[in-house]
Amino acid sequence: MEALAAWMDTAGVGSGPLTDVRVLAGGTQHLMIAFARDRERYVLRQAAEAGSAEARILQREIRVLTALAGTDVPHARLVASAPDGDDGVGPAFYLGEFVEGVNLMVTGLDAPADSRSATEAMAYGMASALAGLPAVPVDDGPIEGLGRPVGFLNRQPQRWWGALEAHASTPGWDGIVPSEIEGLVAWLERHLPAPARPSLIHGDYQVANVLFDPRAGTPTAIVDWEMATVGDSRLDLGWMLSIWPETPDEGDLFDSFFGKRPHLPPAAAVARAYEEHSGLDLSDLLWFRVMAAVKFAVVLEGGYAADLRSGHVAPKTARLHGYARVLIDRALRWQAQERTL
Repeated sequence: MEALAAWMDTAGVGSGPLTDVRVLAGGTQHLMIAFARDRERYVLRQAAEAGSAEARILQREIRVLTALAGTDVPHARLVASAPDGDDGVGPAFYLGEFVEGVNLMVTGLDAPADSRSATEAMAYGMASALAGLPAVPVDDGPIEGLGRPVGFLNRQPQRWWGALEAHASTPGWDGIVPSEIEGLVAWLERHLPAPARPSLIHGDYQVANVLFDPRAGTPTAIVDWEMATVGDSRLDLGWMLSIWPETPDEGDLFDSFFGKRPHLPPAAAVARAYEEHSGLDLSDLLWFRVMAAVKFAVVLEGGYAADLRSGHVAPKTARLHGYARVLIDRALRWQAQERTL
């Protein structure tokens, strides 16, 4: 922290000692430390090792946060960064502003459970916040060349089919096997939607990666841009809705405080709000929900495969492994309905 204070002096970020230092829980890829300096609060986000995959992911986040500056997308403002690290501080890192907000995977809103306005602000706020991503410039500036938008949708079914094949080759594998999604992959390839204009994709847009005002319920920041790329942002909406409660009397798939609130709008209403704010066509919403559920499941199974190879499956990984099965079951059920949800 002394080295960080010296680096901040050089970068012109505040003055004086760093106080109220505490490690933040929740991140799985990077170290996160909150602290204060000169009456301002910051969060340090840092890779564990130089030149690692985590360092490259952090460099991606820095590019995305730079691109988000001045937009309507709620996010933690990038204060300063060292994409290549610093001799004193260590590997790649950046400083972001500290944003007040609650993570609904950890705690609930302060607003009463029967506050319909707070619940609707939370749900529709997630949709409108996400709808701001297509307005972020991708053809020039910090995220130019971030992904491969041409043919993005066409590649998705086979890409995640192939990833599941790799996971299923893990010794001791007892998870989802490729034959279980063969029909889904074929259906997805037969019903490819017309592509939308290339736009920024968060890549893991769901309740765990959004902070909310504890009283009003509105989103205060979208966080964890580790999987961000450029492609078709409607896949983010499908991802968000893949864990949405399917009936008014059940919670969301992750059993968060978000899904436990009564009066939560149905997925179809939230999708309409996204369509209104983004201007994107959602006539193929069913495809994006099915594709996102398949991708989400395969990503979660990737963590399970990694733990199997390490010889120890952590309790959290085992829980996410169970969620993967539910996601595939949902995708199969939605695809069988052959209608927009």
